[in-house]
Amino acid sequence: MFIGDHLETFSIEQNEKPAIVSKEKVITYGEFTRIVITLQKKLYSIAKKGKKVALLMDDDTNFLHLFFAIIRNGCIAVPLDPKWTKNERDHALTISKPDLLITSHNIEHSEALSVINFDQLTRQQERNEDIKPFLTLDNLFYIGFTSGSSGKPKGFIRNHRSWLESFNVYENVFDLNSTQSMISPGPLCHSLSLFTSVHTIHMGATLYVSPQFDPIDLYRWMTEEKVDVFVGVPTMVEGITRSNQSNINTRVKRMIVSGAGWPQNSITHAKNMFPMAQLYEYYGASELSFVSYKELTKEVSGSSKLFPNVNVSILNEKRMNCKEGQVGEVFVNSPMLFTGYINNDEETRKVLSEFGATVGDIGCLEENGNLTLVGRSSNMLKSGGLKIYPEEIESVLKGMDEINEVVVIGVEDDYWGEKVVALIEWKNQDQRKTVEEIKNYCQTHLSSYKCPKQFISRESFHYTKSGKIDRQAIRREMEEDT
Repeated sequence: MFIGDHLETFSIEQNEKPAIVSKEKVITYGEFTRIVITLQKKLYSIAKKGKKVALLMDDDTNFLHLFFAIIRNGCIAVPLDPKWTKNERDHALTISKPDLLITSHNIEHSEALSVINFDQLTRQQERNEDIKPFLTLDNLFYIGFTSGSSGKPKGFIRNHRSWLESFNVYENVFDLNSTQSMISPGPLCHSLSLFTSVHTIHMGATLYVSPQFDPIDLYRWMTEEKVDVFVGVPTMVEGITRSNQSNINTRVKRMIVSGAGWPQNSITHAKNMFPMAQLYEYYGASELSFVSYKELTKEVSGSSKLFPNVNVSILNEKRMNCKEGQVGEVFVNSPMLFTGYINNDEETRKVLSEFGATVGDIGCLEENGNLTLVGRSSNMLKSGGLKIYPEEIESVLKGMDEINEVVVIGVEDDYWGEKVVALIEWKNQDQRKTVEEIKNYCQTHLSSYKCPKQFISRESFHYTKSGKIDRQAIRREMEEDT
């Protein structure tokens, strides 16, 4: 079995069923399969099994046709972000070293890189021979990109087995099946949207694609169409609920959210707007896949259940097991882990250790085996000689109804070493709390050494392209201001 091996069956058993629905068109499974097989034949002579094929595409439907054609040919797909700068794109090409780039853009490129325009590819003559390379679960199929500590992307590698294992636990935990329709807004070069899209088609369900995130337009489309499952990040959900405050959607049955912690206020808004939906939040990473999850009931605890076939160890700095409730670094063992970083053995060894895989997240295991996340080691502050994790403080402050968003950073300080500073974006300037009121709130919920020493109001924050807070940009801005 490999990803996309059911397409021929789907084209017979559900030929007229929509595979992909966009604002412009509907592609049935019969049509989708015919296009994928045609592209497989056109690509066969220029991209043999094991070759890396980069994609720089704007149209989601064409992207998915190509993605499945590439991986079914035994090649490795390398999606590139059209919004990258030339330097970012060149860096990704340098570390991934693709054998071929298929694009709908006119771009500058080195003569050493073989490039073909998508329209040119579609005009090529189709080969008559039957093409079906022998694939195993261990065949590599995908190189994605995640930001490194320097801000430059690192290329992570996946094989078929890791995603197929992920598909299985994803379906079982969130009760997903082929009768449902799913949407995960955002460009398919981002791993969350790509995973959801590829899984939906592999499962034989209907995928709605929306590369641009317009909350009003997206909500209207989700309401008019029969979308059962929404997959996204907290900022997307909050954007939808804010922009459509007086509306109720009873169609959506699942909302699955990943990324930064989902604030309680935003969860409440989502419950009110999508009263029929089960709300889930999960923890994972591009390198780890799924680790833990929780269904968000009225009372939301900080801990989450481990996904099936996932084992977690909490280790201290000496790499000894921590006791229950004791905080340490999270190490994961599961069949869903990534293969490594492309051409970067040093960084791969940092993640894939003898103890399991780690991306530097900090947490503890509860008595019942659930996982509680505290923060990330790369974000850790050291103030007055004590370790502080910004995410813990941010989670507390987001409990204040008046606060829309908050980012906690460390500022160099002669006395404290790092002074804990909270940057706050208020929902309404007329409802801003005083510094004393915020301090009192923090002191009620946090140890005294974790309470911020300074509070600064902000009108807005920098976000990454995937909708997460851009801490590096915020730190740089703070350093420039001081």
